[in-house]
Amino acid sequence: MPVILAGDFQQYGLFIMPVLLSVLTGALFSLVALLVKNKAWLAGSMVAAGFLPFVFSFSSSLMVWGALVGAILFLWSGVSFIRKEVEISVQYRTLRSARQGLGFYFTATVLVFSIFYLNRIDDRQVFSILFPQPLFDFVLRSFSGTIQGVTGLPKIQPEQTVNEVMTEMVRAQFQSQGIPLEKIPKKELNQLLTVQREEFSKAYNINIGGGEKIGTVFSSAVTAKIRDLVGRYNNYLPLVAAVAFFFAAKMISLILYFLSLLLTALLMKLLVLAKVVKKKTEQIEVERLVL
Repeated sequence: MPVILAGDFQQYGLFIMPVLLSVLTGALFSLVALLVKNKAWLAGSMVAAGFLPFVFSFSSSLMVWGALVGAILFLWSGVSFIRKEVEISVQYRTLRSARQGLGFYFTATVLVFSIFYLNRIDDRQVFSILFPQPLFDFVLRSFSGTIQGVTGLPKIQPEQTVNEVMTEMVRAQFQSQGIPLEKIPKKELNQLLTVQREEFSKAYNINIGGGEKIGTVFSSAVTAKIRDLVGRYNNYLPLVAAVAFFFAAKMISLILYFLSLLLTALLMKLLVLAKVVKKKTEQIEVERLVL
């Protein structure tokens, strides 16, 4: 399960290398498309690049094969757009020539990552991905004041334990009757808390001991209800999570796209300075209609 979607950003180090590789491979893709004219060689390279990630997928499902074909088509489309831009441009500009085709490359990359992501999750993990714990904590923090105003219950924070929240609820009930909580015997208070926990457990079909954080219990109760509502469609939830991952990753890839585009321009400058690539002036014939 990707830790970013689960809300654990402390493990950001896991993503540094894939991000750097994506930027670098995007720049290399652009350079190949800009400099190589042989279409057969380009086509073979794109097919090989499309096949390579799926060697490690260990799956022969129809969806994987479809993603493979889609990735190759996106790669070839990217190459075709770059080559077309190079051929019709009167003056060579790296950024202008590579910008449209590079977008296809990152679409193919995100598609590949989405398939690998889909193969790694199942219906037991998908709820924590679609509805991560930080989302429920945010909802509790945002609407605790509204809940307090409507119900009269004490303000709830996700870090509080079940016993702490229920103790505050009992305190509010006794205070409404003019009885301070301190005057209630501890044994009787514990019995009241036990009864409330049991009622809550029966109502939401979850087991609680009292020491759990209320945010965790809240997320468990909500996801259990959603699981019941979804019913037999649970098997399709990993696919829904993969689609959500695709669009989220596509948005993030915009940053990588611009970084890769700048890296492409920088590498091309270095190649020109090192005289590995030379500028050449060519004459072309243009067909026009005249009277």
